[in-house]
Amino acid sequence: MRRHLLVSNDFPPKVGGIQSYLWELWRRLPAEAVAVHTTPYAGADQFDAAQSFAITRSRESVLLPTPMVSRRVERLAEVHGAELVIWDPALPVGHAAHRVHRPYAVVLHGAEVTVPGRLPGTRQLLRRVLRGASLVICAGRYSAAEAERAAGHPLPTVIVSPGVDTDRFRPLDASERSSVRRELGLPVDAPLVVSVSRLVPRKGMDTLVRAASRLSKRIPDAVVAIAGSGRDRARLEGLGGDDRCPGSTVGTGARRTLAGSLWRRRRVLDVLSKPMGWARTGGLRHRVF
Repeated sequence: MRRHLLVSNDFPPKVGGIQSYLWELWRRLPAEAVAVHTTPYAGADQFDAAQSFAITRSRESVLLPTPMVSRRVERLAEVHGAELVIWDPALPVGHAAHRVHRPYAVVLHGAEVTVPGRLPGTRQLLRRVLRGASLVICAGRYSAAEAERAAGHPLPTVIVSPGVDTDRFRPLDASERSSVRRELGLPVDAPLVVSVSRLVPRKGMDTLVRAASRLSKRIPDAVVAIAGSGRDRARLEGLGGDDRCPGSTVGTGARRTLAGSLWRRRRVLDVLSKPMGWARTGGLRHRVF
């Protein structure tokens, strides 16, 4: 494996989909071939000390394509003997790649390619970054297709789908399952649908709340549980108490709960729900995964 430096705004202990994606990949790579440069976050010192590979953190909260960041990445690549620099996201910080004198790759997930790829100005910047990359790592076929559309020609892509930690996410036995459900205040034997997400409008949780009402008519004892935090939480709680969504309130038919710890207890579920929404950015309507 080529020795490389990953430069990203999104890495644990910060929590999120991109952070999880990167972590599940990079923690499995040979430690001697990997170094990471990322942003500060609460608990980072303890997290970094526990890793077998080198992690450095910037003073600034967001990495931007400034000359200072380019010089720092160049210096870190030299220190770690990196033959390749991997940038995530492609924009904005990935635009610094052309000032670092090493081959580079980019990691692509979805919306961060779709949106700038359709806007004047950012379209040209993204095209430059993609066309200069020696490798484009895509989380799925969608981001790979969007990248080639933005670049205007085929790219050296590799698709690496998000993995699942099978040691962590394993079915519970009957005793564990009952115990955890009681701990969360959920019925022990009811069919349980769970969704875990940041609670923002584009995640589509309001649709799931409304669907709970329909579900209650077919499966009266079913439970729909949503876990997470975010700016849309108050609105979702209001929907849950709305008479028009009777099945989404705790204690009547299908229920939902916003238990913050539920994401650690996914193994109690029967069905995992991951709604998708549509968002508008700059007049563009794009799919959100």
